[in-house]
Amino acid sequence: MTMFVRAASIATLAAVLLSLGACLQTAPPPVDPYLGLLPAGQTVTAAPQGFPIAAKGKSVGIVLSVSTEKQMEFLDKLVKQIKANPMYVYRADYEEASQPQFIITSIVNKLKQHFGRTEILQDFRGVAASKVDYVALIDLAVEMPREFRYYYQYDLKVDILNSALQRIGTLKGFGHESYYCIPIDCALATQLKSMKRAVAEFDAAADAALR
Repeated sequence: MTMFVRAASIATLAAVLLSLGACLQTAPPPVDPYLGLLPAGQTVTAAPQGFPIAAKGKSVGIVLSVSTEKQMEFLDKLVKQIKANPMYVYRADYEEASQPQFIITSIVNKLKQHFGRTEILQDFRGVAASKVDYVALIDLAVEMPREFRYYYQYDLKVDILNSALQRIGTLKGFGHESYYCIPIDCALATQLKSMKRAVAEFDAAADAALR
C-alpha cells in the first residue's frame, strides 16, 4: 500500500507551492513506465483484442510505474524541504484540504467498480502467482507551480494488459489548470480542479472500455 502513502505527497506539495520565489528543483522527467517491472528479457506487445473488454467478474492486478515512483520520491523530499524552510508557508491542515491520495485512490476505486477483484502488485513478476486476469499499470506525470509558471498539471495513463502482459489499450486522463491569484485557497481550488478533471477523463475512458 506504499503507493497510497506516496500519493499523498503530490497533494501536499500542490497545496503549498504558490508563487514561491525559491529556486526549487524540477521533478525528474518521466521514463519508460515498464522500466524494471518486467521479467528479464520480456517486452510488452499489442494484444490481439482491444477495448472494450469484459471486466465484470474478472480480476485485475494494479501496478504503479517506476516513473511514478521516482516522481513520488522527489515530491517526498521536496515537501520536507518546504516544511523545514521558514521562508515557506505551510500548515498541517493543507494536507487534509488538498485531499491527499485523491488521484490514485480514485483510479483504484473505478477499477473496483468494473472488476470483480483487485490486487496490488509490486511489479509484473507477481502476475502469474496472483493468477489475475488483467493488469493495470498506473503511470502519472505531475507538473507543479514554479517561478513564472503558475499551473498544476496531471497527466494520467493507465495501461490495461492481459495475463500474458500484452497491452490491450490505454485509459487516459489529463488535467491542466492555471491560476493568477495569491491566496492559498485559490491555489488549492485550482489544484483540485486539475486533479478532478484528470480523474473525470479517466473515469469516462474506463466506463467505455471496461464492460
